[in-house]
Amino acid sequence: QTVEAAGAKLVLVGDPEQLQPIEAGAAFRAIIERIGFAELTDVRRQHAPWMRLATQQLARGDVGPAIASYQKHHAVQTLETRAQAIELLVHDWTKARFDGGDHSTLALAHTNADVLAINASIRAVMIERGALNEPISFDTARGHRTFAVGDRVLFLESKRVPGASGSASIAVKN
Repeated sequence: QTVEAAGAKLVLVGDPEQLQPIEAGAAFRAIIERIGFAELTDVRRQHAPWMRLATQQLARGDVGPAIASYQKHHAVQTLETRAQAIELLVHDWTKARFDGGDHSTLALAHTNADVLAINASIRAVMIERGALNEPISFDTARGHRTFAVGDRVLFLESKRVPGASGSASIAVKN
């Protein structure tokens, strides 16, 4: 109403199909539910023209042409087993992280079992390369886990926990 009253146009930047926040959030999805549509007009993360086109095709649900484009550019690999896929993913992650210096590289998986396998393999590489130090074990909501200086940790919820021995509480935000 405020935008309309001012005679203005509101343009929001984002993608409702991106990975969404676990708790409160997902503003673009809420807007779509209310007004009924969203339009992807510009792709910024992919720089090659063919990748931009493929991203727009995926956003429209044109999966076939998008995958064909990725295959044409040798950006899709098919392996015989899940173990081979995990091995290749860990190899590629290691190359990006240690040879390319890309500390923002992520490895994503569909199942918790695959997440655990990938994490274990990546942690083994990081330990071998000296990137993890001073391991400490904890009981977590998902079982007994070991963390070390240098680990990247994903918190699934925001929470304030009391500090040890009367020290200040710790605020964790996902």
